[in-house]
Amino acid sequence: MLTVATVQDKNRIKEYFAENGLTPSEDSGCMEARCGGETLGFCLYSLSKDEMTIYKIFPENDFLLADGILRSTLHLAHRRGCLLYTSDAADDTP
Repeated sequence: MLTVATVQDKNRIKEYFAENGLTPSEDSGCMEARCGGETLGFCLYSLSKDEMTIYKIFPENDFLLADGILRSTLHLAHRRGCLLYTSDAADDTP
């Protein structure tokens, strides 16, 4: 069964950020898609009171899974009253 949920363990969040060349802050978070014990994808973000910044969404080659993870991440921000969303992801478009 596929589960998409926030990572609660701050050390795991720090590991995710470090593995992706990012520096976490106090507002950093991770939304993770798992099936059983296997991680299928994730979204790295920061969420303050007024703004959410998306840093990375993985996988990049499975658009349906990435879309579900992103929607779950944005839903979290909406539930917390955040109305401004930005992306810090690099634009690799030619």
